[in-house]
Amino acid sequence: LKLQPANTQNASLSSDYQNVQVSTGLSGQMPVLLPNAVLENLTGNKILVVTELADAAVQQLPQDSDAVGADNARGILSSHVMEVSLAAESSGTVVVAQVEGLAMPIFFRIRESDAIEGDACVFYDPNLGVWSSEGISLAQSVPGENVTGTWCQTSHLSLFAVMQTIDLGGLLPDGSETG
Repeated sequence: LKLQPANTQNASLSSDYQNVQVSTGLSGQMPVLLPNAVLENLTGNKILVVTELADAAVQQLPQDSDAVGADNARGILSSHVMEVSLAAESSGTVVVAQVEGLAMPIFFRIRESDAIEGDACVFYDPNLGVWSSEGISLAQSVPGENVTGTWCQTSHLSLFAVMQTIDLGGLLPDGSETG
């Protein structure tokens, strides 16, 4: 999806964000709010790339994680896995932008159903081979949006999903054994 300059985009949310509606195969519409400051740092034609991973690709990733949530929690994938990135094209050359450490987060709706207790937005960390919540969280509010569905806010771009975290410490009474 090629992005227009902020001053000519009808979907421009404010002077701070652009609201881009992305159609995805299984997930329907996925609104993405991009900080204009990020777009201004890219030269040439700006391209938002959103890819919904096929089930065969998702099966190659860990399906759970103990790195998300409380010490005794375990996270299990509970949404589609989405890859979100930005690229810039100039004179036929496309370069994928390294987007990380943002002061103003990127917001996106990853699931049409509302978040429930225990949901956590996560990204896949290819260096560690695990799902992580570093730099990403559930969005409690979204600039200019009525928050319906499950929204994430992130300071970087990557592979994203929602994990349902389960506190395993609370499942058994204190002193119980799992023999």
